[in-house]
Amino acid sequence: LEQLPSLATSNTPSPSLSPALNTLLTWPDAQVFPALDLLRASLLNPASQSILLEKSSLDQIFSSCLKHVDKTSPPPCQMLALRALSNLFSCQQGEDLLRTYRESVISRVFEQLFPIVGDNKNIQIAAATLLLNFSVSVTRKFDDDTQVQLLSALSINFLTFINDWEARFRTVVAIGTLLTTSPEGVDYAKNLETKDAVRGWRLLEGPAKVSECAQLIENML
Repeated sequence: LEQLPSLATSNTPSPSLSPALNTLLTWPDAQVFPALDLLRASLLNPASQSILLEKSSLDQIFSSCLKHVDKTSPPPCQMLALRALSNLFSCQQGEDLLRTYRESVISRVFEQLFPIVGDNKNIQIAAATLLLNFSVSVTRKFDDDTQVQLLSALSINFLTFINDWEARFRTVVAIGTLLTTSPEGVDYAKNLETKDAVRGWRLLEGPAKVSECAQLIENML
């Protein structure tokens, strides 16, 4: 256990630490917070990414994160699970994994996370960041199904329930990013009445960066 933090800090972490982390990720909800925090940090360490993304440990990591993308999970666990998933985008292997399991991840966010407990701003920001990372990934390798699922989640849930301004900023950036990828995305957003919801945020006179992005989206729609 004493060596586990080296997964986040060492240039040469031991592969033997991965099974230990996987065991900690199975702890009860009330005790699993430190393990999720270590996972979140370790996924940003290039030296640990190949270890953690081995098939033998990947299933446990992925299932643990998805389990806590749920409004019934303790709020700190929800936030850390979302951040860990976002951090998978920091390497190609992780991004490929998320693209493969995109439908289950976004569906989990769409169906199990909202409405966010207590309007927790850290969960809002973490969720918006995850979908923003998915949106950027679409620009690198376009996929129509991914675009449609993302726009649905962002327009139906995020534009309805998100009230933290930083999370709102990341939401409108994600939507704007998706709208630039294809004309079909613009048409789909029109059907979702995304423009009206975005206009509502702009009229609230929040931070300028949100209003400016909202205006750009209105112009595209």
